[in-house]
Amino acid sequence: MKRINDTPVKRFAHRPNDFCRVCRENIKISGRSQVNIFADKNQEFINHFQTVNASIVEDVKGLSQVLCQKCYRIVVKYHNSKKF
Repeated sequence: MKRINDTPVKRFAHRPNDFCRVCRENIKISGRSQVNIFADKNQEFINHFQTVNASIVEDVKGLSQVLCQKCYRIVVKYHNSKKF
């Protein structure tokens, strides 16, 4: 008879880019689309994000570089509605 402690356990290490930088939703599990905010084409978005967030957004090792599509859209809508 096997005991519970004898059952092998699969360990999975989460990486920072598995999570949205804003809402911390696990993108891999939720299946949401993601946007890498530090890609060259998203420089304008980073400026909008910094304005909305009222702080500097930097690419720091250990922090996620992605936003889920939902948070990305919310930032864009908020920036467009406020006409900064």
